[in-house]
Amino acid sequence: MKKKLFLAILIITLLTGTSFAQIKDGKDLTVSSQNIEVGDILTLRFSPLNSSFQLISLSENNDNPLFEKVSETEFKAVAAGQTTFKYTSHGEICEVDENGRTCAWNYVSGASPVITVTDKISTQALCGDVNNSGKVDIVDALMVAQYYVGIIQTFVAPRGADVNNDSVINIVDALIIAQYYVGVKVTLNCGFQTEETFFVIHIAGIQCEIIYFKTALEARENLENAGIKVLSMKTTSVPVLTVCGVPNGIFYSAEIYIKDLDAAIALGWN
Repeated sequence: MKKKLFLAILIITLLTGTSFAQIKDGKDLTVSSQNIEVGDILTLRFSPLNSSFQLISLSENNDNPLFEKVSETEFKAVAAGQTTFKYTSHGEICEVDENGRTCAWNYVSGASPVITVTDKISTQALCGDVNNSGKVDIVDALMVAQYYVGIIQTFVAPRGADVNNDSVINIVDALIIAQYYVGVKVTLNCGFQTEETFFVIHIAGIQCEIIYFKTALEARENLENAGIKVLSMKTTSVPVLTVCGVPNGIFYSAEIYIKDLDAAIALGWN
């Protein structure tokens, strides 16, 4: 009788789509910090509803990952930007009602809070460029305005926000950036000197022949070990034919100061 009752409840649940609604509680993916810097380690913790829940998968929800995996729960930041992590878990959820205790296995998916990664060097690259895009535009003005009213809490490149150097980030800064973007003659002064930057590119490897860098972190270290400051890193993947002697389709782009260009070229960057 109990077996038939359980089967009946399970069938009704599956048909109605209300499968044990209480599973929404207690399955958070927590992060050690929502704001870290390139080179820091981020720790992720899964807090299951009960001991029967187990983590199945955990990955960064971003086409251009900002992190590299160190362990099952630790990830090292290798590039500036914003991202989230997604997870899937499964376990047994039980309910108690007038018919007794019934249990069923459920799969649960979710995501972490938004994580912002900043780069100590890149924050000084361009005054007014708060999203570290390499240019000052209306998006930067909008983000400063959103910060002022509390919609967002930080920037990828926060030192570029105080464009009149009065030690306060407010709507005046947003207005100045907007005026700069539309061509009004205004001065952007964040209190630091900027230098011209340049992007250099290196392929990850040649099929059947050589692997130059296995990860973006290795590519970054190749430059930094030669004394070249890396302002930002990007990883680009393009489809290629599987043919020996052809690049493997992965390219690493590094933003450096123009004065370091010759040194980067000597290392094989273009």
